Order: sequence, then structure tokens, then C-alpha cells
Amino acid sequence: MVDDYAALANSLAGFGRTGLDPNVGTYSTAESGHRVGGFSVADCPDEGLTSWSTVGTNRIDTGYRTASGKMVTAEFVGCAGSGWDRFGTALAFCTFFVADGGPSRYGTVVRGAFQHTGEGVSTPHGFIVAPFCWPETFPSVEDDDTYTVWLQLVPITAAEALHAEQHGGDALENVFEERQPDLFDLRRTSLL
Repeated sequence: MVDDYAALANSLAGFGRTGLDPNVGTYSTAESGHRVGGFSVADCPDEGLTSWSTVGTNRIDTGYRTASGKMVTAEFVGCAGSGWDRFGTALAFCTFFVADGGPSRYGTVVRGAFQHTGEGVSTPHGFIVAPFCWPETFPSVEDDDTYTVWLQLVPITAAEALHAEQHGGDALENVFEERQPDLFDLRRTSLL
């Protein structure tokens, strides 16, 4: 199993901020007993934005396997305007969604992921995509038993979530590419 230090180091490498020693907090849920670590990096990738990452999501068996039979696991990352100081709760929500059997693959909608991130949120749901906000890549980590990748959680509106569920994740990504919304603003107007 990939250890927490490797997960933390690879998240920071993806953020382009190696050498930092951020404080890793813990998120938990009383209902299921799930726990996961998380941290944030201010002014990353640019001033006024904060990047977030889980640490320990990779302990969850996603049900996916590599061709050689290794368990495929994930860590979640995200980015928002620095005023959204509870973005990490959405990443933890996504972790708990996967721990309870939800899929952890590109194009997945995670209903309710951002519902507790602050007042006035117009984007209460999450959408799993390949990390795209940072100039660096998130190196996957492999050991004898597991292969861990990094996935980004993007906040989306109810109409956008329904569009992705009905037409597939690629259809929603196409809308994003055409319209170029501010995906860092959890109060943005829906594109659909």
C-alpha cells in the first residue's frame, strides 16, 4: 500500500510545490467511521487560488485492477478561489463516496459533494476529471500491490450533473471547453 508520505509528496509535486511541509488534517464521518487526511496549499496554482488534496484515499479498494492484477486506487485533488476554505470537505465526501462503493473514474458525478462548503453554493455536486489546473503532472505511484492515480473533483451545478449523467462525462467536458466557465467559483452560473 502506498504510504501517506508518498501520497503527500506526489500531490505537492503535481501542485508544483515540492519542499513544503503542509499541515495534514483529518476528515471523518460518524455514520460509517470512514477517515481521510487532507491539506491545502494557498496561492496555488496562482495567487487567489487554493489547491487541496486528500491523503489516504489510496487505502480504499476501488474494485479496479491493472492488467497485472494490482489494485488501482486514487487520491483526490481540487482547486478553488481562496475564499472557499471548506473545499477539503468535498474531497473527503468524494473519498467516502468511493469507500461506500461509488465509482472513482473520469466522468463520474458525485451528488452532494459540495453541499457543505459554504453559503450560496450554486455548484453542490462534484465531477471527477483528470487533473488540469496545475502546470505539473501528478505522478502515479506503484508498489507491489497497488497503483495510485490522482483525480480532480470539479464543482458543478444540478443541471450540469444531470447533463453528465444523461449524456456522459465527455459531453459535460465539451460544454466546459466551449464556454470556459470559472470553475474556481462555487457560486458561478450554470452553463445549462
